[in-house]
Amino acid sequence: MEEIQIRENLKPLKSMLGKAIRPPSLRLTPRDYLLFAFLLEQGFLTLEAVYLALFDSRPNSQAPFPRHLEVARQRLRYLEKFGFISNRPVTMQSKGVYLLARKGYLALCQKLPERAFAPPPRVVDLGTFEHDKAITFIRIALEKSKKAFGWYPEHRVRFEGFSHGRNSLPKGLIPDGIFLNSKGERVALEVEPARKARARYERKLREYRSVIRDGLIQKVLYVTRRTDIAKEILDASRGNENVLIEHYDHFLSRLFPPGALL
Repeated sequence: MEEIQIRENLKPLKSMLGKAIRPPSLRLTPRDYLLFAFLLEQGFLTLEAVYLALFDSRPNSQAPFPRHLEVARQRLRYLEKFGFISNRPVTMQSKGVYLLARKGYLALCQKLPERAFAPPPRVVDLGTFEHDKAITFIRIALEKSKKAFGWYPEHRVRFEGFSHGRNSLPKGLIPDGIFLNSKGERVALEVEPARKARARYERKLREYRSVIRDGLIQKVLYVTRRTDIAKEILDASRGNENVLIEHYDHFLSRLFPPGALL
């Protein structure tokens, strides 16, 4: 009788143990899928970029950041723990950057089966790190201020090409992004961190004049931090009103509080 009682008492214990050893799960939110898509399109994101794009609840850009960006950091920690994203160290900064892991990529493909996604990068290209980070902050600043819509990243231009109507971008002409401005014009973004020979600017601008004439692109926005580069582009454009030049810090000031510009 005693042996039977012991065996029956083991049944609920086995049931409890069975529940305890089941692997934990994470329910993905719409914001998680936006993060996956943003990571895929931009290649990598810093913690600050993730916060600004998806978690920013400040009344304006002049307000200070919340302490340690903890809400964004905690969600990223969970997504990394469950294998949807990864964190990679980079020598350019003390904090690592986030990349889309294979599990996150597959979740995104399943969520949006009508889209064809190129696989995410596995490493960060240190040679273009600052350039790529600048593109991301410019995109966030433009989208938050409602001056950019329907962003078409370089990632997609390379993978799918870009066309409108019967016209397509030449294969050698790869902008850092294409977007619609508030007037509905298609704008190509070119971020210029380092000076190039005048001939290279002139050659690219000739290509842009051709696609502008065909109506594929209406404007080209060059962004740089250097006045000498801005002058070279201005001279090469010969005063073309469809070529715009902007200082990089202008975009950062729309995102970061005073004294916190990158």
